[in-house]
Amino acid sequence: MKPGLLLFLVACGGGAASTGTSNTADPGTGASGGLPAAYASLFEAKTLTFPAELVVSMDGQTDKSTGTVTCVISNVADRAEGGKTAQLDCTSELEMPASPSGTFVGTADGLWHLDDPAAALDPKYRLLGATPAAGKTEIKGQDPDMESGEMISVEAHAGGWCIAYGAWGGDEGGWSMCLKDGALVGGSGFFAGGSTRDVFFGEVKR
Repeated sequence: MKPGLLLFLVACGGGAASTGTSNTADPGTGASGGLPAAYASLFEAKTLTFPAELVVSMDGQTDKSTGTVTCVISNVADRAEGGKTAQLDCTSELEMPASPSGTFVGTADGLWHLDDPAAALDPKYRLLGATPAAGKTEIKGQDPDMESGEMISVEAHAGGWCIAYGAWGGDEGGWSMCLKDGALVGGSGFFAGGSTRDVFFGEVKR
């Protein structure tokens, strides 16, 4: 799991359906064969573009701006220990306080987000099981002098599944991603520290 910078839970749920615009990218980088259907398409090289909105709130004032978020799936490869790895990069002309960008590992047992693709797959950091089920896992921070921790949440939504990851320790922030038929259909990013900044893209709950 990639802890990032003091990220907090962002739930992913309802909202208007939006599957984004897909353009196949780098077709020679391998396919998703052998992975469970719930996340298989996350391991197919492609580019997805979603409508997006940034909401910034501070001192009782809220500003909103619209744009797009483009998510590129690349570097799809077989993993020596079994399963596949892929890089997800989500960018926008809008500010992205957080996003699901990073290295993903998919195996027959589940889906992970890692700093090191060769690292051991810790069950408590699994984002989604081969057979998805709603649930929540909280991992408490190790510093006894600071209230901190991480959380992973999964919930069913619109015929698919939404995953949210976050952590807290002073400031708060986090990201979510929603999958349907194994493919990315939306997500969000959040940070709170003085101001609250939320970016939403595609199929995601506000």
